[in-house]
This record gives sequence, C-alpha cells and structure tokens, in this order.
Amino acid sequence: MPELGKEINKAYDAWKLMPNEINTINLLSGLEKAIPKYDCRRKIDKAPVPAWWLADYQSIENWIDFLSSVIDNHFSPALRIFMDFFITADGYIAEEMTWQMIKMIRSDPIFILENWTAVRPYQEAVYGIRHMLEPEDIDDIAMMYKKISAEEPLLYAACLEIIDGLRKRKK
Repeated sequence: MPELGKEINKAYDAWKLMPNEINTINLLSGLEKAIPKYDCRRKIDKAPVPAWWLADYQSIENWIDFLSSVIDNHFSPALRIFMDFFITADGYIAEEMTWQMIKMIRSDPIFILENWTAVRPYQEAVYGIRHMLEPEDIDDIAMMYKKISAEEPLLYAACLEIIDGLRKRKK
C-alpha cells in the first residue's frame, strides 16, 4: 500500500489542481486498485484487509470526499467505486459513508435509480442504512421513490425494489 498510496495521492493532487475527466479517471483507477485485500494487514489484523485501510486517515478522507464530489457531479463510474469502499469500510469511516449514502438516496434519487444496475449488487449495504434512520425517515424515502415510480415508468421496477428493500428491513 505505501507505493499505491503515493500513486493515489499523486493522482488526487493532480485532480485537485485540475479536476478534469482524465485526472478523475486516473484517480478512480488508483482507488480501484486499493480495494482488494492482497496480503495487507495492520498490527491489529489477523486476516488480510482492503489495501486502502493501510493509508493514513487524511488520505482516506480525501479519497472519500473526492468520490462524493464526483458522484455529486453525476459521474457514474465513481458510484461503483464508492460502493466498493462503502461495503469494505469499518468504524467511523463506515459511519461517515453511511451518512453519505443516505444523502445520495434522499437528495439524488434519480441518479441512484439510473445507476441501479451498478448499485444492485450492493443493495444489502444500501438497505443497511436503515439502522441510521428513524422509521418515519424510511417512510419518507419510500414515499419519494413511490412518487418517482409514478412519474418515471422506466424507473418503476428499481423504485419498487428500493422501497421493498428499505421497508422489509424497517420491521
């Protein structure tokens, strides 16, 4: 991870200087390499962990902020990598990413729905956000997706899948 971390941070710095598509793709490519476990371990680990866990916390926060920023700009490839980080996160980073997932589901439902094919493999993690929500929040989200399903026939099936997934886990 040390060398990969340097490569990713160099790509991050280039993206910060010039947030164009090439720099975005280069940084996404580096982040994607940091998701597998390889044989990465910290002193406290008995089994391999995702490589990105070995990076310093500031770098991790920068990378997560980058992914969120790019997703906010509707760059779909970042959503899958965000989801890969999300399902491998733990501790306070997992909690922070859960809040970002809640924000995406609430504030940008069309983007989530248009990319549901890419998100679907991670649906258990998406539905796991319910532990951070009150039952009435789940109802509000369900109503929002129900309204979208009535207005956007092409998104109907994905909307129902999300509604059912959140409600089943609400019980």
